[in-house]
Amino acid sequence: FFSVGEFVPPTWTDDIEPLFQAECGLCHRAEQGSVTVGGGRPLDTLVAWQADIDLILEVLEDGRMPLNNPSLSGDDIRTIEDWRAGGFLE
Repeated sequence: FFSVGEFVPPTWTDDIEPLFQAECGLCHRAEQGSVTVGGGRPLDTLVAWQADIDLILEVLEDGRMPLNNPSLSGDDIRTIEDWRAGGFLE
């Protein structure tokens, strides 16, 4: 095992929200309450991600999302997993 420095968990503001905006926001950004522009479930808040984190990771890991786009990289998926493991820091 090799480690450099202390593990700093990802945060919603610095890591997850920008990833969401770049990869998921087109279909999952809420507009007018629970309706999204792209027809997907609204996932544009930390609370929504916390509630659906297992499903989010499942569909990312098996390549079902992002729909009609390349899968997220392993590093991006690990960032989301690390965010969950770190306690969903804001």
